Amino acid sequence: MNAKYASYTLIVDEKPSANKVRYEDRGPDVLRVHFQIYRIPSLREFKLMHFVDATESDRARAEAMIPKIPGLFELWERDGIATKQRHSKGYYYWSLAVGSFVDDPFLQLELEMMIDLNSEMTA
Repeated sequence: MNAKYASYTLIVDEKPSANKVRYEDRGPDVLRVHFQIYRIPSLREFKLMHFVDATESDRARAEAMIPKIPGLFELWERDGIATKQRHSKGYYYWSLAVGSFVDDPFLQLELEMMIDLNSEMTA
């Protein structure tokens, strides 16, 4: 673990975030954003929260990043990518929505459209 965050704990929140999976265009690649990472200084912890509609594959990819989170978060804060926010209880935290690159963007998009279409159909 990064020395700066050596005293921090890393937890996976079992209650999913209310956020939904979204796709972002990253040049020739497509990023499937499916989880949020929080750094909470007053609790000395990192928290990973899956989005409510994340798949088991999304969850596995996100949780595989856990050992890398402290080092990555330090870079994200330094580069201004992670945003500082104030919780309604008065404490500050930093957060960042993260995801995985889609292997075949067209196939993934087609599957998502089929799933959305099926979920909208009623008998």
